Amino acid sequence: MSELVTRTGKWFYKSAKESVPAFVNRLPPSRTSVEATPWICAHVDHEMWEPPPANPNMVLEFDTKVTPEVLAKDEKREKHQIDLESLLPLFNKHGYYLGKWVFFVDRDSVDDCWERTCTALYGSGLGCGVAKVSPAAPELDVHVIAIYTLSYANTWDVKRVAEQIRTVLGVDAQLKYKPEAATQLGLYCENERWGPRPTTVYVSIRGRLNAVIRRRVWDIRRGFLHEISEAGILRQT
Repeated sequence: MSELVTRTGKWFYKSAKESVPAFVNRLPPSRTSVEATPWICAHVDHEMWEPPPANPNMVLEFDTKVTPEVLAKDEKREKHQIDLESLLPLFNKHGYYLGKWVFFVDRDSVDDCWERTCTALYGSGLGCGVAKVSPAAPELDVHVIAIYTLSYANTWDVKRVAEQIRTVLGVDAQLKYKPEAATQLGLYCENERWGPRPTTVYVSIRGRLNAVIRRRVWDIRRGFLHEISEAGILRQT
């Protein structure tokens, strides 16, 4: 079995010798336990890959940036709130541009959707050639599929991959795009340290094939903020 011990546990991978149907049959997300692996992964070059960790300098700067003295405090939850968009310049500064489109699939549909994802990844190409799916957790009846792109700052490519997910995979659910640096820094919708916050920088609304909706994204090449309209048109703000 192709597997890699990562920082978050043992990930399972498609091997170079097996077909996509054989891979999904061997590791069906709906019947693979989360106790065995946190992620089932496919890589177009059959590499056993995991996202790189945040470098120590970025972690140190992040920890300095989000001290209680500089964060607004949520009086009800008594937790500090982080605006993810304010952290994009930090991710840019340290060169961590990797990101991923994520969407939820129910237990009954996940095996078929994951097979379509892998077929597209190894066939026509999908994202930057890496995708993963969460296995079955007893307390949940849904799964997460993540499809990576090389850079959240490349708005054309981000939109292209969203359209692939809509048209090639036939996914109608809402898509959310998250910088991988946010994951590596422990920023989730719910966690003990920081409480809830926006953790996505793009959203593709359910049922809209060509729309990528977003408020702002920092353009590292030109040094100003952009806005993407519902029609996917890039506007400077």
